[in-house]
Amino acid sequence: MKNKAMSMMGTPLRAEYGEWNTNTPDAKSRYSGKITPIELKRRLKSELLKPYQAIVQPDHGPGVQIGFEEFAQTRPDGGGIWLNQKGQPLSWPDIFEAFAQDPSRVTLNSLTTITDDFRSLLGAMFADCFIKGFSRTAALKRALWSTLCYQTGVASEFDEIRRTWFQFHGEPVRTAEGETFPEGRLSVGSEVVRLEKRGINIKLTEEFVRGNPLSIIEEWLVEMGRVYQNIENNRAVDTLINGDLASGANAAPVIGVGDVSAGIAYDDFLRVWNRGDSIGENYFSVIANEDTMNQVGQIDEFRERQYGTPMVSMVNRPEPSSIDRFVSSQVPDNQVILMDRSHAMRQRVFIPIRVDRGFKPETWEHGLTIGYHSGYERVADKAVVVIDETLPFADNGFPSWFTVGGTR
Repeated sequence: MKNKAMSMMGTPLRAEYGEWNTNTPDAKSRYSGKITPIELKRRLKSELLKPYQAIVQPDHGPGVQIGFEEFAQTRPDGGGIWLNQKGQPLSWPDIFEAFAQDPSRVTLNSLTTITDDFRSLLGAMFADCFIKGFSRTAALKRALWSTLCYQTGVASEFDEIRRTWFQFHGEPVRTAEGETFPEGRLSVGSEVVRLEKRGINIKLTEEFVRGNPLSIIEEWLVEMGRVYQNIENNRAVDTLINGDLASGANAAPVIGVGDVSAGIAYDDFLRVWNRGDSIGENYFSVIANEDTMNQVGQIDEFRERQYGTPMVSMVNRPEPSSIDRFVSSQVPDNQVILMDRSHAMRQRVFIPIRVDRGFKPETWEHGLTIGYHSGYERVADKAVVVIDETLPFADNGFPSWFTVGGTR
């Protein structure tokens, strides 16, 4: 595939900070030429900020989570992409330069003396900072919640989703003349997946506003985003373990180990990989808490071998040559999650991240409210399995529906 970030229908699989440049490989074909600082200053609000607000906070329907800078550089609304004088898509430094402002000197208080067009960018500026911390780690890696999802930013018309169930009746066997084909059915059940609204009110004292420039405030907002990134990481892992329904009807199945006295061993992983290979699942991502992951990391087969090579090389091996491992405190002690990230879970968004501002004159406090409304949807039931080293596999094996075409 030329663009692995797109579905076969051309839909972006990811909609978060730093992803739209991947999702819009045709961006160069929509470059609309260089724009001078004077023209940028004159046209910014009407031709860039308003289209941005229309896509992230439309009058009707769900919005799209995308930062202002990334919107300007990709224009997922189909608009032309302006270039700076160096021939590169616009960035925040270009906007500051056009308005002759130095972010290391401009305080929130001094914004009152600047043109309305620049002041109107403040909400977008703050949202960009929060989204950066929300969607990326300090090392600029994708956040855990994003990594675990095969699709993010999927718009939802409502704040709850009717749970979809896949059911297969019969077996795909040879069918004689006049016989009925086996039936596969996609249907909605009576239970709903409820999306959750989360946010934070940030109070900035007048003294802080007067004494700190935008470049200082930026880093605090990024840190706020990282706090909420951790919240989302926990929500995502909790959904993998307990499912997306309050009843727990689609919680991950739990199996045991071969030898409880020895604890989890390589054989237990191999058993899962073999079953996964036979039903079309690749359980190549592992999640556990710190203590259990330390234990897993000490398994001989996962450590670098210093000597010895097999006499016969095995090909078409069901076990992976490498696994992605993640640490999460949400995973209970003595348990390890194995998942196929290609179709286990996706993120649904009702209201993307938005920022609202206000001022409380009686206390001289500026207020920032940052909020969003989203949730996680479990998709393929067989894409997640939990190994519990306190349970014997003989009594706690794979569910009966862990077969090709099997359903709960």
